[in-house]
Amino acid sequence: MSRGTTTMSQLHVIGNSLCVFFWASIAALYFHGADGFVNHSAHGLCPSMYIRNVVHDLERLTKCRVIEGNLQISLIHNGVASAYMNYSFPQLREITGYFLLTWADGLQTLKNLFPNLTIIRGQEFVYNYALLIREMSGMYEIGLPSLTNIMSRGVYISRNPNLCYVDTIDWARITNDASINDIQKNKPSDQCPNLCPLNRCPKAESDSRDLCWSNSDCQIVHKDKCPGCGGRPCTEDNKCCDEQCLGGCYASNSPSECFVCKNVELLDMNPTKIVCLSHCPKSTFEYLNRRCVTEDECRNIQSSDPRKRNLRGKRLDNFNGNDVCVLECPKNYKTVVQNDREFCEPCDGPCKKICPATFVDSVELSANLKGCTTVNGTLKIQIRGYSTNLVKELENNLDMIEDIEGSLVVANSYSLSSLNFLKSLKRIHGNILEENVYAVVVKSNENMQDLWNRTEGSSIQILRPEARVLFHYNPKLCPEVIHTFLRQSTINTSRETNPTIDIGVTNGDKVPCNKAELALEIRKKTNSSVTIRWENFRRNLTDPRHLLNYEVYYKVSPEQTASLYEDRDPCGGDDWKVLDVAKMSFEGSRQDEPIWQGETLIPKLLFYTQYALYVKTVVIPNTDSPNQNIAAQSKILYFTTLPGVPSDPRDMTLVSNSSHGIVISWFPPKTPNGLIKNYEIYLKEEAKNPSFQDQRDYCNGRPVSDSRTRVKDQTTISITQTILGHPDVRECCSCSGQNPSERITTPAPLAERQKSARIDEDVENAITNAVYIPNPEYKGGDEGGLDILDGGSSRRRRRSFMENEFLGPDSQEVHFIKTFPYNQPPGEHVSLKHPDMNKIADVRANQTNLEGRGIFYVSNLTHFTQYTIGIMACRVVSPDIPNDTRICSNMITDTITTLPSDIADYVDVRSIVVNVTGNEIKLSWEEPPKPNGIAMSYNVNVTRVDSSKTSVMKL
Repeated sequence: MSRGTTTMSQLHVIGNSLCVFFWASIAALYFHGADGFVNHSAHGLCPSMYIRNVVHDLERLTKCRVIEGNLQISLIHNGVASAYMNYSFPQLREITGYFLLTWADGLQTLKNLFPNLTIIRGQEFVYNYALLIREMSGMYEIGLPSLTNIMSRGVYISRNPNLCYVDTIDWARITNDASINDIQKNKPSDQCPNLCPLNRCPKAESDSRDLCWSNSDCQIVHKDKCPGCGGRPCTEDNKCCDEQCLGGCYASNSPSECFVCKNVELLDMNPTKIVCLSHCPKSTFEYLNRRCVTEDECRNIQSSDPRKRNLRGKRLDNFNGNDVCVLECPKNYKTVVQNDREFCEPCDGPCKKICPATFVDSVELSANLKGCTTVNGTLKIQIRGYSTNLVKELENNLDMIEDIEGSLVVANSYSLSSLNFLKSLKRIHGNILEENVYAVVVKSNENMQDLWNRTEGSSIQILRPEARVLFHYNPKLCPEVIHTFLRQSTINTSRETNPTIDIGVTNGDKVPCNKAELALEIRKKTNSSVTIRWENFRRNLTDPRHLLNYEVYYKVSPEQTASLYEDRDPCGGDDWKVLDVAKMSFEGSRQDEPIWQGETLIPKLLFYTQYALYVKTVVIPNTDSPNQNIAAQSKILYFTTLPGVPSDPRDMTLVSNSSHGIVISWFPPKTPNGLIKNYEIYLKEEAKNPSFQDQRDYCNGRPVSDSRTRVKDQTTISITQTILGHPDVRECCSCSGQNPSERITTPAPLAERQKSARIDEDVENAITNAVYIPNPEYKGGDEGGLDILDGGSSRRRRRSFMENEFLGPDSQEVHFIKTFPYNQPPGEHVSLKHPDMNKIADVRANQTNLEGRGIFYVSNLTHFTQYTIGIMACRVVSPDIPNDTRICSNMITDTITTLPSDIADYVDVRSIVVNVTGNEIKLSWEEPPKPNGIAMSYNVNVTRVDSSKTSVMKL
């Protein structure tokens, strides 16, 4: 047992009687356990850097002085603090885009990594933020002592449970617009040291608090540090920097000694010398609003964005008074190539913009063609959804298209009544023909009533003479409308004289009829796909060429009550999805034709979900044929996909009802993707870090509120009274001398909390989109095995509002849950739980009441200690899946601190030893064996027995 000791000099002792009282001053500390090749230039210029997966990926930042783009550090699981200490990048001064830090285990501070990072320009941003730090469980301080300017956008620092020294920064002096900064849900200030260097740091203008990044690094405020420089930075010895400097300088009054240039930088003849200028000199071009490049240097610049790898630098003269180098030409400018050199020049009238062949199946995808005048290939339109502004949005995005170099295909667009949104279309060149035959295909558009409302002088020309057109299965499109279009397009509409017209009788009739039954069967199922086959209907036709294709219809159908005609929306708003399948090719005799059409895969289905399915043919009716080429359609079949990985449990809530217990409650997964069998409960005790708390002088430092006080808010009281039924669950004793009404915080209005939650959700989704970069090689769907993604349709984990939050009527805050790990693409190994978590229980699921809240009580815990709790939902093993091991969801985790013990901080008076030597008294005592947190100081009260006056010594 360790002992505390002290010596008190010059105390007057009367009758050798001395009364000494002790109490421990305790502080609580909690810490969680603890893309592509970059071609660095000789001058420290680096493209966007995405540091992920492993700590040693940081090596890619070596020699970077400026990151022309973004810096991300994310998705580093199982990292440890010591690994980061091996890296430091003092050369890095500037980031032109954003700095995003999230889900990087073990990273405690950025001080050693980026001691000299000065400027974040925010030319690119994530949801209006240029600096983002989110869900960094092990980070205890930000540690960017040289950061002085975020030129555009704001900061977002949220959900970092151990992060301190956030409130000791005046962010308004770093960002240009403090109103957009969002700093919330980090470690409470009263549990942080937040002790700035004594009498060294600037003061906040609003409340005169000291401003610092840590106990050793003050925030740099040039106005206070350099009072005679008019707001400009200065050197360490307070000499003013040149007016072109930003953030500081190596020597005064020299534009070549700046840390970062305020406007633009130019590489001088000496390769190690950078000169800061107000604007670029002639024969150079301004790039990224920060440096001057030659034309050859501009041409060699390539986009570092993985989604824009094909973009290269091009010159743009006299743009807003400057010659600039850009990766993309701005609006009303076009790209021109001369002598293998690209440059931008103003358009003569509307810009001609050439866009690649495109498949448009939604309004969102049509936006990719906004401003395009030529489609360099085939334009396929297949819009099944419906919105009130659909036609207006399509016209806004597609109204400038004049030429289609390939073909125009409009199929299965139930919500389209005309093609007038292509109002500028003049020519269909037919250089690429659909099925090597057709320049125009309009088929299976149930609500199509018109094509183009054109006069004779504004017709659409089909320029390839041998090209054919096809119109079929447009039940509301009258044949005369089709013939009018063809006459204006200079195509002979007489079948006898021109066989290039393929117009079936299915145009203009109300509904298809006279269909034969088509045999259909299911061949194979996975958790996200089904393989089917059906009868080869070519064998039933007099002329197999009259079979155009097949259409496969499927939809989610919880009950086996699907109907072919009821609840069908003529605008395509029903639930049926359609898949076009080409007819099989066969060169042999008719007698030898296969009985079955080849197998077809339907991908991207929901896990463990029942579907309805049918197939129909698309046939050209021919009354001259013996069988009249009657179409065919299968009966509706039903099938259920195999189970998959359950989604996460929802609304996990933790309540510490005593000094040794925690009550865990949760709701089942929104999409169980199988029959949930049990929930696995995991626990981890978080390590305390006394060295960090030692930063504060607890004897002389400013007082802070004691977070150990047993105060319960309305949320805790409500939860304890209504959902907890354990015999140990009880209300804590009331605190003497404290008005209960003063201990209960009034919750914010529900509407305000919902708005805040939606914004937080949007920010997380934006961060997720920034972190998870789509793999162009990944096509989705997996016939051969299980899809590890929730729902099998998205690589990104996107959270819906209220899905993973607890927002009861009595809640004081929106409580988000952290999940681990985050989804990865198929084929990559995924650990289902954090390696430091220990399984403590299996809780069986109540299959008869999946909507009920699950409850579990954890006892025998340590008082006033932070624990991380994890839950995984596990389903029943499926006999239809070989080696069915992915039966549990991702783990969701949250942290909570148990209540303090009433007696843990007491010093055993029997252990006090008093030694008196002259007028000096030496005291020793045994420290509390298990205090509430970490004992940081002791108060000793000394009272003379003949006096009521008490002396207090803080030790």
